Amino acid sequence: MISQVESELQDCLENYNFDSPDALDMDDVIDDLASVKSRESVQTNCPVYDFEKHDRIADKFNTIDSGDIDVLIFEG
Repeated sequence: MISQVESELQDCLENYNFDSPDALDMDDVIDDLASVKSRESVQTNCPVYDFEKHDRIADKFNTIDSGDIDVLIFEG
């Protein structure tokens, strides 16, 4: 049986607003964009998200080599 706390946490996760600016880890976003903008061959690790668990997958990242980027579109 699911406890009240677990139920409320699951409800919160399922109804989380990913369009809210609060959903972004702005420190990481700024660091990653600065790495890409530098045009140096810097590897940026972007977190991988688990949509079933509503959280990042620990220690799993997609690596982007910023030296390979010609166009960057950042929208939010």
